[in-house]
Amino acid sequence: MKIFQVTGFKNSGKTTLMCRLLFELKKRSYKVAALKHHGHGGRLRTDMDDTDSAKHFRSGASLVAVSGSMQTIFDYQNEPPLEAFIAFYQTLQLDFLLIEGYKQAPYPKAVLLRSNEDWETLQALKNIRVIVASEGMAVPNPTAPVFANDNVEGLTTFILNGLEEVW
Repeated sequence: MKIFQVTGFKNSGKTTLMCRLLFELKKRSYKVAALKHHGHGGRLRTDMDDTDSAKHFRSGASLVAVSGSMQTIFDYQNEPPLEAFIAFYQTLQLDFLLIEGYKQAPYPKAVLLRSNEDWETLQALKNIRVIVASEGMAVPNPTAPVFANDNVEGLTTFILNGLEEVW
């Protein structure tokens, strides 16, 4: 399973790019999954207080999985490490795992930029393989190839072909 991250600051277009990459990889017949980091603290769902899973937590469970038709939700008392999720995804016989967030993780990543100020901070991240810039933005001293945020086909081709040495 190949792992690729999409990182950037809040409202930089990470989710939009993730969805476009997922669609493009699926169109090219790859089996692909997504993992999104919820880095804002607090519970993901506020409507779980009166559910059976909330009762399970109150009874002592550290992890509750709720599974139904076309959806499975995992809820945790404490956030597990990224590697625990990756180990789970590896059991699913996937071609790709796209990870949104987890900026400090060491996997090959795209960095989304809205401004040069974003680049000043984010260029210190490890394993930046591609920069995705807002339309018309000129990235000063780029350390990786730069793609416009609307060039998803080109970006997907770069991920597939331009990163072969990583996989």
